[in-house]
Amino acid sequence: MWRLLTIIILVMMTGCAPYNDAGVKGDDNITRQVLPGSQGRSADDNVSAMENISANMIASKPDLIITGVTHISGLIYYRVKNIGGSAAGPSDTWLYDLSHMHRDTSWVEGLGPGEERTLPFTNYDWNGNEITICADGGRTVDESNENNNCYQPFFGFAPSYKLLSFAAGASWRGSAGRVKFGQGDDRVVGGVNMVSNIVAEDGNSYTNAVMVTTPATAYGWVEGIFGEYVSGWQTPGYMIPLEMPMNYHLTARVGFVREADPSARARFKVGVMEEDGWIEWLAEKSASVDGRLDSIDVDLSACGGKKVMFLLRTESDNRSSGVSALWLDVLVAPYTGR
Repeated sequence: MWRLLTIIILVMMTGCAPYNDAGVKGDDNITRQVLPGSQGRSADDNVSAMENISANMIASKPDLIITGVTHISGLIYYRVKNIGGSAAGPSDTWLYDLSHMHRDTSWVEGLGPGEERTLPFTNYDWNGNEITICADGGRTVDESNENNNCYQPFFGFAPSYKLLSFAAGASWRGSAGRVKFGQGDDRVVGGVNMVSNIVAEDGNSYTNAVMVTTPATAYGWVEGIFGEYVSGWQTPGYMIPLEMPMNYHLTARVGFVREADPSARARFKVGVMEEDGWIEWLAEKSASVDGRLDSIDVDLSACGGKKVMFLLRTESDNRSSGVSALWLDVLVAPYTGR
C-alpha cells in the first residue's frame, strides 16, 4: 500500500517544477485525516487508506500545462500537454500581452492522458514584447493542479541569457542542506544574496553580483540550479530546463570582495543537469585573493539540442571558517570566436 502511495506522489511531484524546491508540490495535495481504529485496523492503517484514496482521486484528474512556445513570421505557436491521469475535455488557451490584457484565444480539442498538441494563435501579431500563455484560460477543465497553467516564454536565448538575473528564482542548496536566497552571511548552512554597488578585490564597484557564503566547515559548498524562469501573472514563478541551441558558451567572472581575508581560497564550478537528473561538471576555477577577478569560459557545444539546468557551485578549501565569494556577469550566449 505504501509503495502505491509513494509512486502516486512521485508522479504528482514530477509534474510540477522538479528542480525548484519551492515549486515542488506533493503533500499539499494529500488529504490527511486521522480516523479512530476500527474493524481490526489501526489509526495508521486508516490514514494510509485515506491518503491512497485522495492521491488516486487527484492523480485521476487531467492537468493541462504549456510545454513550449515559438514564433514564426509573427505568429505564436504553443505546445499544450495533459500531464494528468485522465482525459481533459475541450478548453481554450489564452494569450496575455505585456500589460496582462487578454489578447487572443486558441481552441483546444480534448486531450488524453499524456497527449500533447501544437497549436497557433491566429489573431495576434506578435511584436517582440513579453507575453504569457495560459492553458485552460477559461477554467473549464477541473484539474489536479490549477496553478501550473501559465508559461512566459523567452524564446530560447535570443540572443543571450543572463543567469544571475533569475538568482532569486533558482534552487539553492549546500553541503549543510537547503540554502534560502537572501539570507546572506549564514556560516551554518551557507548564504546567498544579490548585492549592488559591491566593491570587488580588483577595486571596482559592481551591480547585480551574487555573493555566496559557504558553511563554516572544511570543503563546504553552496550551489544554485538555474534554468528558464517561467511565470504567469497569477501564479508563482519556477525554473524549467533550458533547450540549448548549438554553438553556445557560458562565460562568467568570479572572485572575492575587497575586504576578503587575504588567505581565502575557493573553487568555482560550472555544471549541467540533464532531464534525468544526471549532473556533469564542465569547468572548475580555483581562485585566491590576488587583487583581480578570474574568468570562466565554458564550451556548451555538447549540450546543443538538449534540455539542461545550469549549476553554479562555490566551494571552500580546507578552511573551517568558510569563504564569501562573488559571481559576476554569468552569460549564456552564442559563441563569437573571440
